Amino acid sequence: MLPRLLLLLIGLSVIGSAALELRRQRNEQLHAVAELHLQMDRSRKATWDTQYRIVELTSPARLQAALDRLQIPTRPVPTRGAPQVHAVPTAEASHE
Repeated sequence: MLPRLLLLLIGLSVIGSAALELRRQRNEQLHAVAELHLQMDRSRKATWDTQYRIVELTSPARLQAALDRLQIPTRPVPTRGAPQVHAVPTAEASHE
């Protein structure tokens, strides 16, 4: 009877140790996933910030001001039915 009890106790100890190890591994994996999500959020926010800065720096008014400051002549962009407000460098300016 005592050998069976010892065998049962050893078996339960092994099973308990294995369960604890699996739990530890699961917690490590959950932590790694959470870290990746945080990294993805930081990257996404950095991308949004970069896109916003690009939009700010390439607004038509700023581009026109830069072209005027550099004294690059422009001509209106032909559009259908809409007023011609945007400008592009003329062919003479691109050959200089």
